[in-house]
Amino acid sequence: MKRQLTQLIVVADYGDGLAWGELELALQDAFPGVSLTFLNVPPYRTLAAGFTASQLARRRFRDPQRTALLLNVDPRLQTAAPILDGSGAPFVCATLTSGVRVFSPNAGFSLSFLKPRINRLVELSDGSGSGQFRSRDDFPGLMAQALRQNGRGSGVRRSVESIPDFKPDGIVALWVDG
Repeated sequence: MKRQLTQLIVVADYGDGLAWGELELALQDAFPGVSLTFLNVPPYRTLAAGFTASQLARRRFRDPQRTALLLNVDPRLQTAAPILDGSGAPFVCATLTSGVRVFSPNAGFSLSFLKPRINRLVELSDGSGSGQFRSRDDFPGLMAQALRQNGRGSGVRRSVESIPDFKPDGIVALWVDG
């Protein structure tokens, strides 16, 4: 029996204003009745998004298979060429050993801290442009389809090795909480 999503945690940059509100409304339309929690990280900081996701994934969720995270940070640094039509990093679904599903552009270090706990990684979209607001226009539908198909969607399975390792050689990561 498939289990319906009951909790969606969104970790995103630009967590205010119209874009934030439009994403929230799109998620409410795609997942009626689901509890939404929004957490803001600094703009383009995939390291902050990855750290936040890792901290959240350590939590013992009451029902992990009914819980999902959406990491919505994509600095669009995957190419030096001009970016057309809002193209970005491939959008993936990572299923953790706990059963929690994590949806994210596979950008920067967003998934690096979770890498050791990922059982399955499926690319739901190659990131090609469909407009600037992929998170509002594309992500909710791709997520809903993947959840209906137990994290697979119509995507292609990818190797967890496609996620970059975070190797802090000469880097100090600092997180100020409050």
